[in-house]
Amino acid sequence: MTSTGFGRSWLSLSILGFLALAVPACGSDSGSDAGAGGSGGGTGGRGGSGGAGGGTSDAAACPTAQYTSTTAFGAIFDGWVIAGNSTFHLVPMVGEDGGPPTGSKLELDAADGSPTNGSAKLTIPFDGVVQEVIFAKNFAPGVNLSGTTLTAQIKLDSGLITGPTDVGTAFLVLKTGETYLWAPGTSITLDPTAGWVSLTLNPDAPNPQLPFGYSPCDVREIDLIIQTGQVGTYRPAVVHIDTIAITAK
Repeated sequence: MTSTGFGRSWLSLSILGFLALAVPACGSDSGSDAGAGGSGGGTGGRGGSGGAGGGTSDAAACPTAQYTSTTAFGAIFDGWVIAGNSTFHLVPMVGEDGGPPTGSKLELDAADGSPTNGSAKLTIPFDGVVQEVIFAKNFAPGVNLSGTTLTAQIKLDSGLITGPTDVGTAFLVLKTGETYLWAPGTSITLDPTAGWVSLTLNPDAPNPQLPFGYSPCDVREIDLIIQTGQVGTYRPAVVHIDTIAITAK
């Protein structure tokens, strides 16, 4: 009986030892493959979509320090541009053979802004449905926005819609990792009577259905997108953007 009991005890200890080796320690992987690497000359594509992702929500778990900044558009654009993957005829283009430039126009406006004067002014030749302008900033290498809040101020001055049934919207987007995984925030409807309004995005959880592999530890691009609706009649618009801020929570 003593021999049989010892054999069973030895077998149990062996199984427990095997399981201890086979099961990794909890929390050993931060879930981020963020690393150095340029984003290229243009902006990244929308990337893949899919099931719910698992972005890291703990800034301390990221391999780089938390990134914060504010762009007030007082004297410089600070890297913000109208992206080349906006709807084709809305992309700013130099004039051919000495002719005037075409597409959207981007300039600094010292006479308007929120909360203080100084803003980016976009004149956009919208003329149809499902068109978009992407106001973007790239980061190389990617930056750590975990534990932050992203906000921007926007105002539709004139144009865009022609009647109450037309819908123009704006929203913030993050693109993360080498494949620029696309994660949009909540959109707002642009109203020329509303004045300055705020856009907000939580980099830890921009929306409930994140693409697999999304990580706020490695943000390669921030977009502010202005869109026309799927139905309606649209016209050229003047839009102001100001105080794009990344702040710690």
